[in-house]
Amino acid sequence: MTIYIANGTNIERIDREIEIPAQAVWVDLRNPGDTEERKFERLLKTDIPSKAEMSALKMSDRLYQRKKSLYLTVSLVSGIENGARAVLYSTTFILRDHLLITVCNAPDLSLSDFVDRFNKKNDCPVTKDSLLLEMLEYMVHREADLLEHSGKTIENLSEKIFQNDMKTGRDQLILSALLRQVGRQKEFINKLTESLISINRAASYAEQYMTEEWKNDNGTNIKTVTRDLKALAEHAAFLSEKLTFLLDATLGMISIEQNNIVRLLSVVTLVFMPPTLIAGVYGMNFRLIPELDWRFGYPFAVSLMLIAAFLPLILLKIRKKL
Repeated sequence: MTIYIANGTNIERIDREIEIPAQAVWVDLRNPGDTEERKFERLLKTDIPSKAEMSALKMSDRLYQRKKSLYLTVSLVSGIENGARAVLYSTTFILRDHLLITVCNAPDLSLSDFVDRFNKKNDCPVTKDSLLLEMLEYMVHREADLLEHSGKTIENLSEKIFQNDMKTGRDQLILSALLRQVGRQKEFINKLTESLISINRAASYAEQYMTEEWKNDNGTNIKTVTRDLKALAEHAAFLSEKLTFLLDATLGMISIEQNNIVRLLSVVTLVFMPPTLIAGVYGMNFRLIPELDWRFGYPFAVSLMLIAAFLPLILLKIRKKL
């Protein structure tokens, strides 16, 4: 548990776990266990949802009021470092009296990163509502950075897929590896879109909860947040369509590579089948074969097999099928 108190227009962190000071405006709970959850509930005098409860919430049940407290649960993308698969973690914002409580279960995500940003930007008295608005803006910027990074990755994948120097025998292996990367980016964009939708719903619900005085002072900012979220969702949809195109293109190229292999095998079969037929005829164990005692029988059979092998190649070359 991390406690932040208001100091004019700034917030400061204090180390205290036995009581909540009167000037506290934000309490950040990081991945609390069952025992810690019960302890924090007694300390904060409010219901703290567990990790299992947050994960089990349906999309329609993530925004609600209970005992004069407002609960907003959003999904945030985490775990994408070092090429790992993206994971959605639930984060809950609780507004009660003068206090904002955040419950974050993401192992590599800390909402305290935005403290410096808030202190530099804020020029009004600190309240739980202003903190919530700044957190929503912070999450929008974070999602925008993730989307920009994904866009660059998709552009690099596009260049690798459509490059012209893939003429080695390892083309299919390279395309298969690229196919897995495209699929992983598609999965990431889908989860990022789900995260954007959850943040947008939370921002719209919070706007309805805020007082008219707060709306008059911050209405433009909250509308900017929802507008940015809509723009990011449209950009995510564009990247998703691009990934679908790359997915189809990669599958098509793999199919072409497989067709080339089948084509090569067909040509090999066409070349060796007629000579095999001739060799089979002269390999039969009949005593009265006309060429059996002929002096030039063997050269004749070999020449006949060579002609039978090269004739299909010549015909295919003439018809420009090879």
